[in-house]
Amino acid sequence: MRRYWFLFILFIFLSVPVRAEDNDVCLSCHGQKMDGIPFVNQKEFAGSIHGGNLCISCHADAEVIPHPQKLAPVSCGMCHRIETEIYLRSDHGRALARHKSEAATCTSCHGKTHTLLSSRNEKSPVHRKNLPQTCANCHADKEKMSK
Repeated sequence: MRRYWFLFILFIFLSVPVRAEDNDVCLSCHGQKMDGIPFVNQKEFAGSIHGGNLCISCHADAEVIPHPQKLAPVSCGMCHRIETEIYLRSDHGRALARHKSEAATCTSCHGKTHTLLSSRNEKSPVHRKNLPQTCANCHADKEKMSK
């Protein structure tokens, strides 16, 4: 029955474009586990550092629902300009500029964007007490580091 309800809602969305100015519009699909649709845990997202943002703050090309199947990649630098400049000058950023696909990116250390915690939160992988283990996830792996 739940699946039919979802199909009915999807039919309505497909019939009339809806503006995604409210996260509830996005989470009506992405808040449910369905094949082919990226899932966002609503509770974890609400508790994340990004939880107060609108989905379209990062996913600007999803402004109208239904949105294109493939959205443009999200750039953390849209909001985090200073941090991006620091990253680009770091060893990781320079490695990425040299096309080293193994180079750490924002999510490699900070975690997934929909569940990202403040660095002041003790559960964050980049909280100062967790940094040794977070860095060791890659730096203790001789095979990864050889690349």
